[in-house]
Amino acid sequence: MSEMKQTIDQQETSKHFNKVWMVLILGALTAFGPLSMNMYLPGLPAVTDGFQTTASLAQLSITATLIGLYLLLME
Repeated sequence: MSEMKQTIDQQETSKHFNKVWMVLILGALTAFGPLSMNMYLPGLPAVTDGFQTTASLAQLSITATLIGLYLLLME
């Protein structure tokens, strides 16, 4: 009987551990979009200068990033 109780306790601990990891992973994925935009926007003038392009074409890369994030979330 004691062995069975230990097995049940291990299964419950494993389920709790899996739930914690799932929350952490989903939280990280949720934070990825805003974090990427907050890092990318201040560097937009440097991207424009580095690739020797116009500001509107550099801003188009933001649109592409947002479309990619949207498609990632829709899967």
